[in-house]
Amino acid sequence: MKYPRRRQYKCAKARYRVRNWRKYEAGLREHGDLTVWLSDDALDS
Repeated sequence: MKYPRRRQYKCAKARYRVRNWRKYEAGLREHGDLTVWLSDDALDS
């Protein structure tokens, strides 16, 4: 078995550190909404 060459690993996953949590959370809120669907049976119980 041959080992893969180093150039095959060009695309390393970037790591991001959140420094401004207020701005990050505001961006998540603007990104979309969360819709929850409940059945009538779940609401009755």
